[in-house]
Amino acid sequence: MQVEKVSSKTILSNDERVLVFAPTGRDAVLTCTFLHCAGIPAQRCSDIADIVNKAAEGCGAIVLAEEGLGKNSVQMLSQLLSRQPSWSDIPICIISVSGAGTTDTAARLNVFEIVGNVTVLERPFRPNTLVSALRVALRSRQRQYQMRDLVETVRESERRYRELAATLETQVKARTAALQEMNTDLEAFTYTIAHDLRAPLRQQQSFSMALLEEYGDAMGDTGRDYARRINDSAARLNSLVHDLLAFSRMSRAEVRIEQVNLREAVMDVCAEMEFQIKEKGAVIRVADFSFAVRGHAATLKTVVTNLLSNAIKFSMPGRPPHIVVEATDEGNWVKLSVQDNGIGINPDHHKQIFGVFQRLHKVGDYPGTGVGLAIVQKGVDRMGGS
Repeated sequence: MQVEKVSSKTILSNDERVLVFAPTGRDAVLTCTFLHCAGIPAQRCSDIADIVNKAAEGCGAIVLAEEGLGKNSVQMLSQLLSRQPSWSDIPICIISVSGAGTTDTAARLNVFEIVGNVTVLERPFRPNTLVSALRVALRSRQRQYQMRDLVETVRESERRYRELAATLETQVKARTAALQEMNTDLEAFTYTIAHDLRAPLRQQQSFSMALLEEYGDAMGDTGRDYARRINDSAARLNSLVHDLLAFSRMSRAEVRIEQVNLREAVMDVCAEMEFQIKEKGAVIRVADFSFAVRGHAATLKTVVTNLLSNAIKFSMPGRPPHIVVEATDEGNWVKLSVQDNGIGINPDHHKQIFGVFQRLHKVGDYPGTGVGLAIVQKGVDRMGGS
């Protein structure tokens, strides 16, 4: 059995067809035949209602004979056009009668002026004139379809965006809940450290000191050494727990950014550290600066306290610490610097030292837990600085 192969060009979508209505004689049949020969797909319609129904399913253009346009026909077409989406502007070609009929046509088609996509061809005209007019109209219609596809693409993107946003919102809520649960566990853990762990440490320190004071002679040199090591280890662990609690509070505490007098904050810290400063024979000079900065007073004082403590602690043997605190205007920012005559920090370690438990020296050389500068980093971050 042999059948004719259907060309892909034969299968056309409704969007590409030209709808033709000409009620007189065989005008519609002849027009469709001629358009097909010119490569333009055309479909004959029985009346205006048929035009409206088929156009609702899609069309490239409409060809109408003037004699088929009564008052009701114009109204039906107007309703069709008013229902079109924003991207659609159906091209309409009106074949008018000759002579005075053209004036009458213009009067009856005033309602289409809003649409602005109507072409009037006055009889008699050459068939190629109709073909040329329709090709221009179909090219215009093709651009409309491109706009339609673009609109649909944008809408699809918006739909996917909304779905993605909803999914992300759900994930954020789930992760927020998990984070809140972790924070609750962390607070419980912090409470345990603060109370259940520090109490035994204080007991170790008390009992080791009691052993040294009351039984030191009986214990001998080795026993006294062991007791002192127990006391020193308990003291270091107690100090570490204290610093970890301070770091935890710095991470979780509410920080309300407000205007703070920077020099007053530094001077308050110096007054609070007076005993430590005198004990080490340190000299601190606070430059004469005056800045109102955006920060959190308590957090800012904690940051300055840790910086000054480090400057005092890491001093050169046999050389009293000399420390200078200055502040300079950096445009929208204020740069606070703490300079000292101590052992200094190798530039290779400048990023490393702000991490938790990052120590550059042995415990025997310089005391500390390696948390102080981590507290500084966290405090500055919480205030939005660097």
